[in-house]
Amino acid sequence: MTRNKGTRRSSARSRAPWLAAACVLLALQEGHGQAADLGPYPAPRQYVIVTPSPCELYRSVYTEAIDSIRRTARQFRRNEVIFLRLKRRRVNNGFDGPDIELNAELTDEQIDVAVKAAQVAIFVARARRLSCASPAALNRIDNEAARFRQEVANTSIWIDPRSFQ
Repeated sequence: MTRNKGTRRSSARSRAPWLAAACVLLALQEGHGQAADLGPYPAPRQYVIVTPSPCELYRSVYTEAIDSIRRTARQFRRNEVIFLRLKRRRVNNGFDGPDIELNAELTDEQIDVAVKAAQVAIFVARARRLSCASPAALNRIDNEAARFRQEVANTSIWIDPRSFQ
């Protein structure tokens, strides 16, 4: 039985690690990396990293906070409808039940809205001090946060008086 040692497949397998090592060495000798067929890609000299302006920071904080308030207020209103529907039926024993769990969620949402509304008020005042935006735009944002605080955070949740007898 003769064995064919010089097959094409076996010689290609033995050359693959050497070929990969040669490619790595060639890339290391060039000095810079390549960006997907686009050639060398060093950072351009004319660009300098600067910190964002305080106005941009304030704007990002109060817009994120007001968006969070809107989402939380939407969820609060949905949960409040469900809560009031559950309160019409007696499905708890006074200590636990679906309406008591939902009441805890509503309270958490109220706290979130109150904290975010205070954050909006603080950063709108800072932006107003630096004249970052027009007074009308800042008033609109501040008024919207105050309205949500009034509608959500200051809402008293209805409690069944029979629970406290």
